[in-house]
Amino acid sequence: MYIRRKQKILLGVSLLVIAGLLISGTFAYFEFFGKEKITTIEETPFIIDDRISPLEVQGLVLEVLRIRHRGLMEKLLKPGNSWKTKPMFYFISNMDG
Repeated sequence: MYIRRKQKILLGVSLLVIAGLLISGTFAYFEFFGKEKITTIEETPFIIDDRISPLEVQGLVLEVLRIRHRGLMEKLLKPGNSWKTKPMFYFISNMDG
């Protein structure tokens, strides 16, 4: 009698688990595959934002093409205190292309 009652409880629990799996499987199927999801990708043009903002990390490219000062080499090679006056430079640069 005790064994038969234990078998009935085991059978009832097994049927309950199988029913739960079937219901959750059906729900998952209809939730993920039942609805036809259409997503459209709108092509947006690439916009260059050339404003200066203090909140963004920005960079600047400065390419020095040529620095020229006549007589600078002689001042650099002369020993002692040769920089009493600030040297003046002439330069050609290219900034951001």
